[in-house]
Amino acid sequence: MHTERSKRAKKLLFLLFSLAGILAVTAVIVAAVLWNKGVIVQEKAQAVLDASGIKPEISESSEGSAADDATITPVSTLTPELQGYTVIARLDIEKIGAQLPILTETTDAALKVSACYYKGELPGKDGNMVITGHNYANGAIFGKLDQVEVGDVVLLTSQDGITQIYTVYEIGHIRPDEPEALDDTEYARELTLLTCESHGNGRLIVRCRANS
Repeated sequence: MHTERSKRAKKLLFLLFSLAGILAVTAVIVAAVLWNKGVIVQEKAQAVLDASGIKPEISESSEGSAADDATITPVSTLTPELQGYTVIARLDIEKIGAQLPILTETTDAALKVSACYYKGELPGKDGNMVITGHNYANGAIFGKLDQVEVGDVVLLTSQDGITQIYTVYEIGHIRPDEPEALDDTEYARELTLLTCESHGNGRLIVRCRANS
């Protein structure tokens, strides 16, 4: 009897170790797939950004105003393989090395290309502009947004070459079912950056105020 119990225990232990091994391999595969998705998206976003020709130009004499000698080439559509979207701005966050074209609409397909305009006012207008982007495992798009801190600088350059300087003034966390919190602003002109966190169960928001 003791021998039979011992055999069953060894068999169960073997099955448990086998299951643990399968789960570990599956986790590695899933992580690799998610990482690769981020790499592909980052390459797409960079290609779009390069094609747009939109670059931040900061005047030394005036924070947030257009540079006197800014030479910006506006873009109306993306490269042929991504045609159908429109680039309305460029977002630069030096703290996390983010340089992103902002697409004019938020759809599942657009979010696989870059960050997207979600709601609110367009660049250069008073009010709150909300930009959303995926939180990719490899840090692509808004994958490093959780590293941004209060006081960090964010640049938003529109197609007409005007660069607005923003400063992060608040980091927040909201539930997916409370989008109204995005409108809880404090300044005349704001920029809100939005991404998923906690495996999609929460939203990270970074609130920025215009410097002028």
